[in-house]
Amino acid sequence: MPEYEYIPDLSEANSGVISSSDAQFPPLLAEIDNPPARLWYMGDISSLTIQPCIAIVGTRTPTEFGMEMAFTAGEVLARAGFTIVSGLALGCDTAAHQGCLSGRGRTVAFLANGLHTIYPPSNSGLAAEMILSSGCIISEYPPRTKLHPAHFKNRNRLQTGSSIVTIVIESDLKSGTMYTAKFAQSQGRKLLVLNHPQDKLSPMSEGNKKLLDEGYAIPFIPEDIERLGEMV
Repeated sequence: MPEYEYIPDLSEANSGVISSSDAQFPPLLAEIDNPPARLWYMGDISSLTIQPCIAIVGTRTPTEFGMEMAFTAGEVLARAGFTIVSGLALGCDTAAHQGCLSGRGRTVAFLANGLHTIYPPSNSGLAAEMILSSGCIISEYPPRTKLHPAHFKNRNRLQTGSSIVTIVIESDLKSGTMYTAKFAQSQGRKLLVLNHPQDKLSPMSEGNKKLLDEGYAIPFIPEDIERLGEMV
């Protein structure tokens, strides 16, 4: 049974629920197959619509290189005026959120459980910082809904569905990131995948290679990271 942690007191934060018929509902999400009927949120829900969103995703167990790339991508794109979307998981998600905050940007997390609890509990402070920095946390599940393995895959479609581009930083072949990439493709959204240099290859990047070999994804290399804003 996974552990949860209540987020720190955020009584000043906006919170609520919107339905697919509300004007605030993100139009990109309304376009996908099986769109969420409702979104519960805490923070600034306009983060999904006030500027273009980019999803940055990757494995929960990245290499040091993967963590560095995820952080830098989040930071660079935040400074370029994009909202960074991810899932608040350990690893690449965490680094992308942190990089965005370092770039003084807005970042959004789609959760796989109901709001008011954070999984993993070690990221409760990060969630609070995101909310207080004009970002938000969002779930299609009612408050107090417990985590279920299927929820992770379900929420992945919302990360890609709310974003104009999805960026894969580092993924092994069994990572949920591979599902996320497939969602981006099925939704007709742009997919960028980091092409790891020879000296950085590892089992954690085998998913990247597979995605690039399949031909849909657009490759980018570490030297491109500072101009990602131009590539998306």
